[in-house]
Amino acid sequence: MYLTGDFNNWQSLPAYRMKKVKRSNGVWEIELKPEAMKHGDLYKLKIIWEGGEGERIPSYANRVVQDEVTKIFSAQVWAPEKPYHFRKKVAKTDMEIYAGIFPRRVMGGVYSQAFFSDSLSFYDNNLEGILLKFKRPNAEFEVGCDWMGQYSENQRERFMIFTSGEGQVAPVMSVGYAGYMYHFANTWHIKGLVDNFLLNPYIRLDFAQYTGLQKLSATVGYYIFPRGVHLDLEARKWNAAIISTGYMTTATTAQACMTVWSSATSHASESTSS
Repeated sequence: MYLTGDFNNWQSLPAYRMKKVKRSNGVWEIELKPEAMKHGDLYKLKIIWEGGEGERIPSYANRVVQDEVTKIFSAQVWAPEKPYHFRKKVAKTDMEIYAGIFPRRVMGGVYSQAFFSDSLSFYDNNLEGILLKFKRPNAEFEVGCDWMGQYSENQRERFMIFTSGEGQVAPVMSVGYAGYMYHFANTWHIKGLVDNFLLNPYIRLDFAQYTGLQKLSATVGYYIFPRGVHLDLEARKWNAAIISTGYMTTATTAQACMTVWSSATSHASESTSS
């Protein structure tokens, strides 16, 4: 099996020969340097068998196009250097839309580490999907979707829909929320779906204007899914900050987590036995 396309003049070259993954159910792979393929390249799989050969479109291609003349379909690399970015101002509302692959840093919402840890910006610093942002003089809102892939039987569809909003209701007080829905489809070997929900309304008090600091705030939030509370204390000056965070869950939540873990362990044991 070979990977052929515009990048190698549709030739079955040794450098583009694919290898079957050991102990897999018909999974083939190839590792290429980033510059081997570029945005817009068309490609297919060239399969050679005893007595014949043929072309196939990869099962998990993210984009397929049809030639207007030959009417033949081909997979296409879709990785533009710059993401789509739309910006428009309507009255007092600033609107922005990002689409494609874009840096995670363009997110402007407020999310606790229960949503996104600090390390996420290092090992997964891009979003692949869409982000809508709305900003008014005293309020901000965003909603987005991060598509995390559907590549093979060992990594099926996975995505996260997230949203955040905050508005200032008094000189030192803001109210806001953050939430997400995380969807993960298990592999061919492990059946089932996982859908996690997290919703976190909060109140923030910031006394920085009375102290000369960039920020001197206390944030109290409540997690509806699952149930619990968190407290953030932050003091910031010259972009250096001291942050203290505490989380507390209810006994009911702890019991529910134990029940889910027990159930998951039971299912795993049954799958192993079968």
